Amino acid sequence: MSAPNQTAIAVGSSIFARVSGELLTCAMNRRTKRPTKLPNEVWLNIFGHLTPLQLLTARLVCRNWNRLVGNSSKLLDQYKVTVPAANDAVVRWKHVATSRYTTVKVSSFTTGMIPTVPLTTVRSLSLENPWITARQMVKMFSFLPNLQHLSVVAVANVNYGLYETLPAVQLDRLEWLDLDLGEKDGFLGVFQNNCPRLKGLQVKMAIKKYLEAPYGSKLLDLINSTRNTLMQVKFNQIDFRKESLLTDILAVEGLKLKHVTLTSSLVRPSDIALLCESQVDIEGLMLPNDNIGSVIFTNIVSHLPNLKELDLHTYLFDLLPFLVNLPRLETLRMFFVSLVGQLVELLDLSAWRNPNLLHLSLVGFLLKSQTLLAFFKSSPNIRTLTLNFSCTIDIHDVLVIAGQLKELRELSDLTLDRCVITDNDMLLLVPFMNNLTALTFSQMLTIGVPSGQLVVQRCPKLEKLTVIRCPFFDQFVPQRSSVRVYMTPCPTIIYLPY
Repeated sequence: MSAPNQTAIAVGSSIFARVSGELLTCAMNRRTKRPTKLPNEVWLNIFGHLTPLQLLTARLVCRNWNRLVGNSSKLLDQYKVTVPAANDAVVRWKHVATSRYTTVKVSSFTTGMIPTVPLTTVRSLSLENPWITARQMVKMFSFLPNLQHLSVVAVANVNYGLYETLPAVQLDRLEWLDLDLGEKDGFLGVFQNNCPRLKGLQVKMAIKKYLEAPYGSKLLDLINSTRNTLMQVKFNQIDFRKESLLTDILAVEGLKLKHVTLTSSLVRPSDIALLCESQVDIEGLMLPNDNIGSVIFTNIVSHLPNLKELDLHTYLFDLLPFLVNLPRLETLRMFFVSLVGQLVELLDLSAWRNPNLLHLSLVGFLLKSQTLLAFFKSSPNIRTLTLNFSCTIDIHDVLVIAGQLKELRELSDLTLDRCVITDNDMLLLVPFMNNLTALTFSQMLTIGVPSGQLVVQRCPKLEKLTVIRCPFFDQFVPQRSSVRVYMTPCPTIIYLPY
């Protein structure tokens, strides 16, 4: 271990000794028996020097400390460890057995890395490209008695073995299963009848056609074995247009889904209608990237009274008759995709009143700031907002946007996508961004580093700034170290000589 790391650990230990000793005994209020009140920033600074075991102990002191740590992604990262594909990977993996890590990520898992003692603290395990057989993976699961979340990215050119001959293993506490299997759909057999508490399933794979078995039988068997507990499914890049796989899944007796994601899959419109009719308890619905028309919208409104989250692409702009019949909607993400030759009209939500709406994303629609302001006045509880203006806005619109931010007092996450706003315009917007904790600039071609530094300096609660393909943010470094910056650079264009 390097000298700076040893120094940091020593400082953290001494600070923790002071916190757990002096502050909890000498500096404790004699009547309430509670720690002395200090600004949250001071506590977070102290907690940042603690080891995972010390941090776990600190969370048990009081509710305030537990809340501070639980709401800080930076502190929660200390519970995580990544075991890379390197020469010392086996040593680092075995170190997990004596630590308090709860989240473990392993790259290129090999036979020698299988644990030999129970890892009771591990709750979440991610395996990327495991070079072991299915039988060896089942053996590893027997050393993870408290595993709740499992993610596996299979290796395309590895034969994991015959799944039908595996020994039985009970993943009694597993609640979420995330599988990226490529063409290894037979791997699903490892988990069939072995996950009695499974609540969530995310699958990305190409389904193969076996000689005698129906199309997608492995997936259907897994869902059938977890039908009494399964509530959330995410199907990625699965072609449901072949035969009747999705219809068969929806026909499983006892299956009651609450969240369904089909965003990147291929689905027939008739199956979407059947989904709405058969799974009436759905609260979250993310539909494929196909244009949704009035027929599907009508099915959603008619059969899903408890819907709280909706994500779809549509060519409709007269959406008010549908939205007013979804009173419990909390999250709405809509992408407008016009048909060939379609005349684009204004999306007017000014007459829609929904005090339950917390998250809103409108991309591709023709928007006017005046109608948006009227809508925000009747839906004042929005916390995350994504806006995309299809046309150039002027300074009057900028002032109205500022008024929108003022109306949305709970707003903490704002995304501006392809809005023509200059660095000078940002001076007008920033005073209304005091509550923002996350801000995203996406494909903004008229602002740059000055706007980035401005929001970092003037937004006291800002924790995360995301810049996506903004050409004038090159080499941006925030002047406040507490702000995390995520940059997605513009694609490089190379001009070849004639």
